[in-house]
Amino acid sequence: MSEYDELVAGACKRKADNVPGPSGKKLRQQKLPSGFPCNAANAVTQAAVNKAVANLVVGALLPLRIVEVPEFQELVLTLQPNRHVMCRSTLRLTITIYLLSGVF
Repeated sequence: MSEYDELVAGACKRKADNVPGPSGKKLRQQKLPSGFPCNAANAVTQAAVNKAVANLVVGALLPLRIVEVPEFQELVLTLQPNRHVMCRSTLRLTITIYLLSGVF
């Protein structure tokens, strides 16, 4: 049994506190910067949501009325609760502006 204890003793993991980093200092978990957004839902702007919806409608050749379908509105609100779905006329205007400016 003592032979077993001697063999196993070398295979035990060291505690993380005793493991030095590349510079010889003890490693610590990094902290997030103070300006880092705590709520991921606010990380996406309304303009980004509008552009993504317009890109989807143009790319998939969907009708503009898709933004009036309750299930589509629910999808957008589920993914981004603090954002809203633009109306059909705003979508038409947004697509026109993007087409004229060469975004699409």
